[in-house]
Amino acid sequence: MLSEETMQKYQELNKLLQEVKSPILEKMRKMQQEAMQKISPDELRKQMEQAKFDEERFKQMLEKTIEMMKRIQIEQKIDALIKRGEELKRKQDNITKQMNQTNDKNQLNELPKKQDQLKDELKQLSNDLKDLESQMKELGENEMPLQEMKEARDILDKNQIAEDMEKSSNSMKSDDKKNASKSQKSCSNKLQKFNEKMQQMKKEMQENNSKEVAKKLQKTIENLGNVSKTQEKLKNQTKQLDANSTQVSELAKTQATIFEDIYNVGMDLMELGKKSFAITQEMADNINSAMRNMKDAMNDITERNMQFSANKQTAAIKKSNLQFFM
Repeated sequence: MLSEETMQKYQELNKLLQEVKSPILEKMRKMQQEAMQKISPDELRKQMEQAKFDEERFKQMLEKTIEMMKRIQIEQKIDALIKRGEELKRKQDNITKQMNQTNDKNQLNELPKKQDQLKDELKQLSNDLKDLESQMKELGENEMPLQEMKEARDILDKNQIAEDMEKSSNSMKSDDKKNASKSQKSCSNKLQKFNEKMQQMKKEMQENNSKEVAKKLQKTIENLGNVSKTQEKLKNQTKQLDANSTQVSELAKTQATIFEDIYNVGMDLMELGKKSFAITQEMADNINSAMRNMKDAMNDITERNMQFSANKQTAAIKKSNLQFFM
């Protein structure tokens, strides 16, 4: 029975999966549904009963996945806000262009209305930017470019863009094209600065993510190297040990520890794979193959088939070491 806290995290993840639009995630959901359809309820229940479920590990997996999904959601919202900012500037420039190129009274009378609508869009953009900032703060300043976000917000809120739009509207209503044009130019310049700041924020997020992935990947490779060395040492011990030795149980425990270590490496690679295309399916397959060989080796040690175990350990080492050449 899952605890209330774990169930809440599971529900939060499902909500994020529904909200985040991604072709890759959609494909994963479809594959998951197809896999579930191939398993009968009785078979699924039997597998769950036989499995040794670790709720704490499951909860940690949920937390990592939730964080990853929140990051993706934030990136998507930043992209959407950048597009809206660019569209806002385009509309503002079109108002100026129309005002300067026409003398038609009906068209000129419509421009203040368009300017007022643009002011409403600006207000909504500012509100959505505040909501995004709150979402970014949940992940923390080490994960998110909060300073750039603050600067982008200041451009919208403290640079009096809304006031410039209102002046533009009032000037056009008074048929004062000179002052209207001045206010419109001020709006356009400030919106350009906002768009540049948003692009800078997006770029910094991508660069920080790349640095983080590179750092974690280096650490994961080091951990995998340690696993390989430990497995090599155990293989040599296994080859030399008599099947009737009292040390067999100790070797089985050591193999179980190594299996746990490479499982953790696999989880780290899976997490990195959600952030970088550098982690390929082939790498994941090699780790899974190494884990299967280690599990078989552990069983062979328990059954005192020392030579079989050593062979499986050799196969596991080969699969582990392949990661260093990818």
